[in-house]
Formats: sequence, C-alpha cells, structure tokens
Amino acid sequence: MSNKLVQKISLRLQGYDSLKDVVIHEYKVIYFVIPKVASSSVKTLFKNLLDIDSPSPHTTKFPTLDRHKLSEYPDYLKFCFVRNPWDRLVSCYFSKIKKDYNLNIDTRVRLAQLLQPSLSGKVSWLPYPVINSQMSFTEFVYAVADIPESKADKHFRSQYTFITDSEGKLIPDFIGHFETLNADFATIVQKIGLPTPNLPHELKTNHQHYSTYYTPETWAIVAQRYQRDIELFGYDQDDLNILSS
Repeated sequence: MSNKLVQKISLRLQGYDSLKDVVIHEYKVIYFVIPKVASSSVKTLFKNLLDIDSPSPHTTKFPTLDRHKLSEYPDYLKFCFVRNPWDRLVSCYFSKIKKDYNLNIDTRVRLAQLLQPSLSGKVSWLPYPVINSQMSFTEFVYAVADIPESKADKHFRSQYTFITDSEGKLIPDFIGHFETLNADFATIVQKIGLPTPNLPHELKTNHQHYSTYYTPETWAIVAQRYQRDIELFGYDQDDLNILSS
C-alpha cells in the first residue's frame, strides 16, 4: 500500500470533510461540491489556481464558507454541477465499489484499527454491511435503493440534498450539467473571469456506457430512488429507449 494511499485513507478516517462549500474570494465564486460530478476536476483547477500543495484535490484544505453565511456574499457567483442519476450511480459503483483500493468492510475496519485505533468505529467508505466489492451492479442498485436518504453515503446521496436550503429551494445561481460540462464551465469562466478556460479531466472511471449496466427493472428503481433529482435537473425517467440504443 502506497504512502499516498495511506495518507488519503487516514484523512478520511479522521473525519476530514471535503464537502464544505469552497469559496474563492479572488474571483468572488462559491462552489457547491457534489461527489461524482466532476468535483475532482473543479477542485484540481482551484487547487492549481491557489497554488496549494496537496496530494489530492479531495484532501486539499480549501477556503470554505459556512452555509449560514452565504447571505453575506450576495455578489458572489454560486455554482455547482449535476449529473444524470443513472450515469452517476454507475460511476459510483466502479470508482467506490470495484476499484482495488476501495476495500471490503472487514478490511476497512482492520485498516482503521491499524491507522488509528481510537477511530476504528468511524470508517467512512460506504460502511454498509450490504455493500461489498464482490457484488454485481444490479445488487448494488437494490442495496442503494434500500438505504434511506438520511443514511446515504455522499457518493450516492441525492444531488438536490447538497444544494437546497431548509425550505427545499435551490441555492446556486448557476447549475451546470456533467453532460455539457465544457460548455457550462465556459459560461462560468466568462461570468467570473477565470484565467483557465478548460477543466482538467481527473479520476475518470473506466467503464462502458452507463446504459449497458441496466435492465428495465433497475432503470426504474433508480428513477424512483432519484425522482427529485430527475425532476429538478431535467432528466427523463421514462426514456427507456436508451437501453436498446
């Protein structure tokens, strides 16, 4: 196991929260992080802009802003990116369940005890007995569907939960889509005057088109599980034709 990986795991076990809203005062911009939606790319860009020395964009200690202080920055652009829920779940499966460094639950517990015994009960990588690295994608879909939103891991939690207020209203001024990432990011660049026009492409998962992993039944399960995301962000839960395309 590499030192870089041990450092990354150790930070996670210590409860380091990389999901706080990132604020870049130089450009008057606030970024709402949603996992599995180009967050590695956006964080890498900001890390480079701020010249922060860090082994990973997800362990970088960015300037952050408490959500209740957003009203103090009315002239800051607030933005995020969202993703097709069917595609996002496939990406989650391959990057967090099937990759070699995403270990099964028993191994994670032993690793936690090895790295920091006092935190052995706080393993933060998908700590669900029903989820393991040997399960099929279909089994993963069923498992995720049975986990309540309040207990869902950030990588498969509904996207709206990251960007709505206590009344359920959307907070960002600009919501870009993963499917039109470059064009939408170009809009952000134009709005705030970033010197870097292109996003770096970080941590791309290697798999076939997401539709190939679904059956009509699992497609419908995801449609029900992420109904709010689908409605808010303009995705089509009834378009099953993609499964045969």
